[in-house]
Amino acid sequence: MGAYQQIPLLSSKEQLEELKKRRFDATLILTAGDEEIARFDLHTAAFGWTPEIQQKMEKELGTKMVVPLWEGYQVKYAAIQHPPVVNNQQVGDRRVATIVYTDQRGPLIDLNPE
Repeated sequence: MGAYQQIPLLSSKEQLEELKKRRFDATLILTAGDEEIARFDLHTAAFGWTPEIQQKMEKELGTKMVVPLWEGYQVKYAAIQHPPVVNNQQVGDRRVATIVYTDQRGPLIDLNPE
């Protein structure tokens, strides 16, 4: 064991509760030696919302946007609604982002792989 200090295996109940509350307030960083391989924001991933989805939505809308993240709820569905097309032409230029939340945990499903 040498220079390693003994680390207690169990924390107090209060410490465990605090860790449970803050478990997603972190970034997971994967490294190989000194090289960073990947970085994952656990806070947004816990709510079903990732930076990639954010970037796609902002690109489609042509503007920055803020999606509120609520404790106990996860983004279930996100879509951009385009203006209707009549005679092969869009009627208007309004685009709307629709975000649906759920309290049921599960994987985020990409309904439009394009």
